[in-house]
Order: sequence, then structure tokens, then C-alpha cells
Amino acid sequence: MNYLTAIDTGIEKILSKPLISITCIILIGFLIRIYFTPWNLPTNSFDSIILMVEALEYSNGDFSGWSNRFLWPLVLSVFYLIFNFENNFDYVNLLRILSITISIATIPVVYFIAKKYVDIKYAILATLFFAIEPNLIENSIFGMTEPLFILLGSISFYFIIQSKQKYQLLAFIFAGLAFDTRLNGIVLLILLVITFLIDKNRKKKSTLGLGILIFFIISLPAHFLIPIEEEFLPFPIVETIGNSIKEDVTTYSTYSENSSNSIVLDAIKNEFLHIIRISIPFLIILVPIGMIYSMVKFDLKHKILFLVIGISLIIAIPQYTVSNEYRNLFFLIPFFCVFSAIGLEKITHNVSLKNIFLIVFFAGLILLSGNFLRERYNINEEAYLEKDDFGNYVANNMVGNITGDLRLEIIRNIPNMKISTYFTNNITSFYDPGKVLDSEDALIKFIIENNINYLIIDKNEKQSHFPIFNKIISEKDSFSYLDLTINSRELNYINLNIEVYEINLEYLIKNYKK
Repeated sequence: MNYLTAIDTGIEKILSKPLISITCIILIGFLIRIYFTPWNLPTNSFDSIILMVEALEYSNGDFSGWSNRFLWPLVLSVFYLIFNFENNFDYVNLLRILSITISIATIPVVYFIAKKYVDIKYAILATLFFAIEPNLIENSIFGMTEPLFILLGSISFYFIIQSKQKYQLLAFIFAGLAFDTRLNGIVLLILLVITFLIDKNRKKKSTLGLGILIFFIISLPAHFLIPIEEEFLPFPIVETIGNSIKEDVTTYSTYSENSSNSIVLDAIKNEFLHIIRISIPFLIILVPIGMIYSMVKFDLKHKILFLVIGISLIIAIPQYTVSNEYRNLFFLIPFFCVFSAIGLEKITHNVSLKNIFLIVFFAGLILLSGNFLRERYNINEEAYLEKDDFGNYVANNMVGNITGDLRLEIIRNIPNMKISTYFTNNITSFYDPGKVLDSEDALIKFIIENNINYLIIDKNEKQSHFPIFNKIISEKDSFSYLDLTINSRELNYINLNIEVYEINLEYLIKNYKK
């Protein structure tokens, strides 16, 4: 027992030096991300490809592909100016490296936030929760907007829970930058306003007014000036959400055969399910415990912690009407990590040899996270590369307008691609409906409106985007305007079952009755 006590005391000394512990956690988080990044495979994230293309356009001074997630491709464009690669694959790998780096840079920020709520050793534990959280690891590998958004949003939150006026103004600055990265950043502005209203110790009028002005000055170029200059409407997402709620448009990710009659109710249901989803594998147990104990000591800091989660969930509801993706809630994870640390601190309060327990707990979490990622990345590489090769064949050998399956595989292989309302290099263009085509009339209307020449059907895929393809597969002879020109089986692909149809566009224009 004395031997164990000595070990426990030694661990205590190490944990009392957060610089060493945080450095080790940063190294662990970095190594896990590097290990699970499929450096030899093209990205399987459609959004990553779009972000890469936008960044390349920005680096060339072309802002016609403007979007609300302006800041992340702008940051990427700086690095793309430095490097000059010959293919998209290398640009994507640079994107991955930068995304991983930003994700790792958030670890110390989580520590400083957690230290406001728990003792040092448990603040260190909160950073470990964040560093090895599988959803965030996978997301950083993809290279999407979330790592930068979470970093900027976490910094803003850290300054929100400070009391000095200069920190409060910094909170508005980083909130504005977060808003330039993802529209969810509006959560931070709302949180700041509410915090000023409920905190009697803050100088309300002058600081709040100045802070809001700073926020809008930072947001003005990305959300107002550039859209107007490029003849866009500011915040097009508002119109998209409105159309979705009116059921004029059903997007890919929100389509379901089992949907209810209310898109809003489906959004709330999916959001609830995704709260559970992002809490797996280890936060799901500790977060509720931490929340319960936090209600006992319900001071301003804890109120703000609850508020950021509550506001985020409310703001995400309209987002879920057009995008049923669990990464919509990833901003909650740093705060879930803090709640988990609060819960664990209370649970282990009377545990003897608690430092040994925490180290064993640390090791168990790392193994659990690694196994979770290993199962998720258990893919058939041969089939994956065959599919990419077929997409490359289509992108480099077919001339005209294309739609259907293999969206990602074709787009990431189109040389010198540009983004407008479609994806093109003026030789080959891929038209993505962005909405579900579940009837022949909807398909034909889309074909005629966009002068589509080719239709691609992957017979191995579940047709969630194009339910009409199931009818084409089973009743091919009734679609006389489709002429099978390419079959992957005839090109000696082992794992693929893809068909490319040439469309008799002249026949459709002449005979289709609107």
C-alpha cells in the first residue's frame, strides 16, 4: 500500500505541473489524428473539396465563390499562395494538416476554460476528453470548418467568463471571427448580450454597445459587403430554411421515407438523437452527472455554461431543417468536456489513490477512443480507390453536363474546377440538384433546366438522393430517353456496379409536358 501511495504522490506532482500534462495531451491528440488520417486516400468529405476549391479561388483573387463560411477558406488561401501543387490530392492533404493543427491548438483553450470550473488535475482531464474525442478527431481529419470555429468560439467563451472590460471586448472580437467561420457563431453574440443583462457587475451600456459594434464591423465584409458586390443576397440560408419549412424543398440530408408531416418536429427529433450521438462513447455518462452537480453551485459562470449549450441547441433547430448532420452540434463538445470534468471531480472526491485511478481512467479513454475510430475507418480501400478511379475517368474523358451519383468522386477529379451554381472547368460540368429527386417528373425537369447530357447511377449505393434511380434500375426499358453508354463491369472494375446513361435531351425537350 505504501508503494501505491508513493506512486499516487508522484502522479500528483506531475499533475500539479499543467505544462507537462497539457504538452503530453497535445502530443497524444496529435499522434492519434496523424495515425488515423488516410494520407494515401482521397478525402471522402464533399465539403472539404468545396472548401479547398474556394481557397484556391481566393488565393487567385477570385471571390465569386463567396460563402458564409468565409474565414476558413480565406485562411487556407494564404497557405495555398505559399505552396504550388500539381493536383488536388496534395492540396487536400495540406488542408488536413492545417485542420489538425487548429484542432490541437484548441486544447490549451479548453484547459483555461475548465480551470474556471474545476481543480487543475480535472481541468487537465477536460482537455484529454477534448483531445481524444472521436467525433472531433474525425472532423479535424476531414478539414472542414468546425476546428477553426470551435477554436475561435472557445476563445470567445473564455473571455466571456472573465470580468475585466478589456476581456469582454475581446470576446466580441472572437465571436465575430467565429461568425465569419460558421453562422452558428451568432450563438456567442446572443450569449454575450444575455450575460451583460444578467451580470450586475458588468458595465452594460457603453461596453455592450461597443462590443456589438465591433462584432458587426468584423462580420460586415463577409456577410454584407462581399455578397452585395457579387450580387448575392446576404444570409441566403434564411431563404433556404424558409423554403424547407414550407416543404418546397427537401434537401439530401433531411430526406427520409419515415419523415413526419412537420419538418420542424423532425429537426428537433434529429437534434436530440445527435446530442446522444456526439456524446458517445464516454461523454454520455459523465455530462449529465456534471450538469446535476453544476446546478447545486449555480453561480454566474455555471449559468453561462448552461446558456451556451441552451442557445446553441435553439439556434441549431432551423439549421436542422436543411442539414441533418451531427457536426451541427460539435461546438457543444468543449462544454460537454467541462461538464464531464465537473462530474468526475465530484464522483472521485472521496476516492483513495485518486491519481492512480485518474491515470488508469485516462488510459482507458485513449484505448476506447482509438477502438471507436478504428472501427469507423475499417473501409475497403480497393473499392474506395476503384470508385475514385472511375470518377477520374468520367471527369477527364467525358464532355458535357453530368448529374447523378459519384458526385464527390467526379468533382474532386475535375481539373481546374470552378464553383458557381454547379461544378465545372468549362469542359465537364457536374450539376448537383441539392434536393431529392424522387419522381420522374422532377428528374426530367432538372435535366431540361440544366441541359444535362449524362446520368450516372451507382447500383451498389442506397439511393437516398435520387429515389427515382431505383425505378430506372428495375424498369430500365421504360426510360427510352436513356441510352446506356458505359458500364463499369465492362471496364474490368471488380467492386463497382456503375452505369452511365447518355440522355436524349432533344427528345425530352420536344415531348416532355410541364
